[in-house]
Amino acid sequence: MQSLTTHYQQLLRLPSTWKVEDVNLSMTGMQVVIRLVSIGKNIECPECDETCGIYDHAPEQKWRHLDTMQFETILISRLLRTTCESRAKEATEQLLTSLVEEQRTHVQSVAVDKVRRQESRNLHTLGDRTLIGSRYSWLRNPENMTQSQRTSLDEVLACELKTGAAWSLKNMFRAFWELTNRDSADYFFSFWSDAVDRSE
Repeated sequence: MQSLTTHYQQLLRLPSTWKVEDVNLSMTGMQVVIRLVSIGKNIECPECDETCGIYDHAPEQKWRHLDTMQFETILISRLLRTTCESRAKEATEQLLTSLVEEQRTHVQSVAVDKVRRQESRNLHTLGDRTLIGSRYSWLRNPENMTQSQRTSLDEVLACELKTGAAWSLKNMFRAFWELTNRDSADYFFSFWSDAVDRSE
């Protein structure tokens, strides 16, 4: 059976210079705490993009990750300070922030693709090939599309399929992560959840 540390090492898709040192799963507390450690001798400075040596570790900090099922998931690590010539850099925070954002995007894209696969099968039985070959169009965010890709997607969105609704809701929810206070987050989540219910 795969260990929890190995499972989360693969799930988090960490770079080769990082590893999951320990995973503490609390069934009663409904929480997963994952401790990460650096195993590399060098790191890319987030300021100048140069490869620098590591000279120090700051005290441990915590980051909230996407929940694992219904379990609150916490990442713990020590910030790395580099020997960058301009000044000491703390690169770990940028790495983990990017990691969390990547996982959010990945999970949301998987949900859209699940809707697309089911709807494509249903349409195919009716002889409708509208969604055939469209998988990667739904995985992109609007700002990453070429004009041609956006035009093609708009044509499919005009068909008012469930896949299009799921893609729109995924992109709407991206605004949630930019909110800075609890009241705004609660209001937005309630509004978004109602929109999800209406789309079903």
